[in-house]
Amino acid sequence: MTPGKSENMEDERRSFMERLLFRKVELWFVGLLVTVMLGLTVLFGAVVRNQLLGHDKFGAAGVVALKVAEIPSTIRKMTKQKDRMTAVDGGVRFFGRSGWSAPGDTTGLDGYLLLSRVDGDADQQHIELVDLRNFEIVHTWNPDANDLFADIPICAYCSEKISNKTFRPVHPLVFQNGDLLVKNHNSPLARIDVCSRKVWVNPTIFHHSNNIDENGDIWSPGYLSEPEAKANKSRGEGYYNEAIYKISPEGETLAKFDLTKILERSGYKYLLAGMNEDYHADPLHLNDVQPVMKDGKFWKAGDIFLSMRNKSTVALFRPSAGKIVWLKSGPWIVQHDVDIISDSQIYIFDNHLHPDVVKTHPNDFNRIAVYDFSKDSVNYLWQDKFKKYEIKTDTEGLYDLLPNGYVMIEETNFGRIVIFSSDGVLAAEYINGGSDGRSYMLNWSRYVSRVLGDKVKNAAKSAACGN
Repeated sequence: MTPGKSENMEDERRSFMERLLFRKVELWFVGLLVTVMLGLTVLFGAVVRNQLLGHDKFGAAGVVALKVAEIPSTIRKMTKQKDRMTAVDGGVRFFGRSGWSAPGDTTGLDGYLLLSRVDGDADQQHIELVDLRNFEIVHTWNPDANDLFADIPICAYCSEKISNKTFRPVHPLVFQNGDLLVKNHNSPLARIDVCSRKVWVNPTIFHHSNNIDENGDIWSPGYLSEPEAKANKSRGEGYYNEAIYKISPEGETLAKFDLTKILERSGYKYLLAGMNEDYHADPLHLNDVQPVMKDGKFWKAGDIFLSMRNKSTVALFRPSAGKIVWLKSGPWIVQHDVDIISDSQIYIFDNHLHPDVVKTHPNDFNRIAVYDFSKDSVNYLWQDKFKKYEIKTDTEGLYDLLPNGYVMIEETNFGRIVIFSSDGVLAAEYINGGSDGRSYMLNWSRYVSRVLGDKVKNAAKSAACGN
């Protein structure tokens, strides 16, 4: 082809595009086009809203429309995985700080801490056994979520496929042979050995706490399976079908209780209503399932304390009867972590704030509520200390009672652990900082007794995982 002919063809193409882009269009046609586009936009919004409200009026078209509307959110999640693991303020509250410090008296500290944390310098999260006498790490587990859950598809309650980058081993539970129970906030439950190798996986989707009962069985919040959930169409599309699970140490599901049915049967159906006039798919948000180990004045061994965050409600469930035998809403607000402290008292970690539920004020801090069944009264521990040290995790958070009167509090959102002595003086502090200076999330750490921790430490030495 000659140069002149090539130039002519290029001129012709340019001329065609110019005529196409700059041709005159009748005003009535522009108005019609705008009207149609507005109509389609309104229709698309109506279809998406219908789907979000749990209706199925548009069938498959509704599902597709919702997926399209979620594309920006999906892209944002994919591109900001690490940012989602930082503390809620972008990790700047404790910028440049990392590790343990001991500003107070720690001579009475004993036992171990099972420290579960997001590692800001790695693509895999760690669980560390820390000796509280000297704050040294005596063993580390590195659960490989990519391997543990390789065959698990995205579940109805999960926002994405499980991976090492996003897997937070929430509230891990350790056995005396060094095995560890791990799961995400929404994932199957897995048991790994002292060298982090898979022992078993229970494919049910679990979330939040793990606790052991008096017989050595495991209790945890979870969801009904997808076929079971679909059978409850009256609850609405996307409804969080909360369940209470009892699991054997070998991973077998021993019992399962549908929380919605339990509340209905016990006369508390009103708790299933949304938090406003619109449909709400997550009206309860079960975040703690705490077994009762022995009889008290107001409970029996085998009972289960429940914490339902979105209703600021704590309840006592009796599995043998299949019903709630006691329930109280407030004065705690979006609370977590219920523990028995005597035969008539319980401790409750009162978040006392939540940006999506309760407007946060500058002087709002977390609290530890002490509820006395015999007096039907609520008192709060060390409110002045919580204010002084600004303990204010919006969501999550927990505490543990340690020997010799020490109390450990995990400020999960900000990546901080504080330990107070019996007189309310700050004894020790841990900041989960990365090499970039930012702090990263914690994952519900747990106190481990000296006896159990020593057994785990010896099991790790015998296994020689590093070799």
